Amino acid sequence: MNDCMLLFAQAKPLTPASLFGIILFVLAVAFLIGIPIAAVILRASLKWFASLDVGFGHAYWVIFLMAIISNVHHILFRLAFYGSLPERGEPDFSGLYGFPIIFCLQSLLIGAQFELSFLRACLVQLGTFLVVLLITIVVMAVFFIFALVVL
Repeated sequence: MNDCMLLFAQAKPLTPASLFGIILFVLAVAFLIGIPIAAVILRASLKWFASLDVGFGHAYWVIFLMAIISNVHHILFRLAFYGSLPERGEPDFSGLYGFPIIFCLQSLLIGAQFELSFLRACLVQLGTFLVVLLITIVVMAVFFIFALVVL
């Protein structure tokens, strides 16, 4: 058994205090790193596909609303498909099943906030999604290569 598996095998159950700390850490990382990066990507996508120049603050709050809608949607789909929230090590495909719905909801939000047609908002959302997907693939490749070199 390698060290990582041993660490997870010895994990203690979460207490409310440790869960609260984890939630605060995730929120801090999201507010300080994730949402600003996504706001810049949304601004670039709006500039490229809709020829709109929007402020950073407006894009930030739209991304914030999109994140809230996405998280609520994911929790509801998880509960609808499996009847509970995921346990450790359990696969979760509910996000894939609900992708068309959340894509349309987020496109509607973009269209409403920036006064775009639904098709134009879908194009903006698709551009944002593809850039985020590309960044995710690059980051995962860097981590994978780093892990191969170190191990």
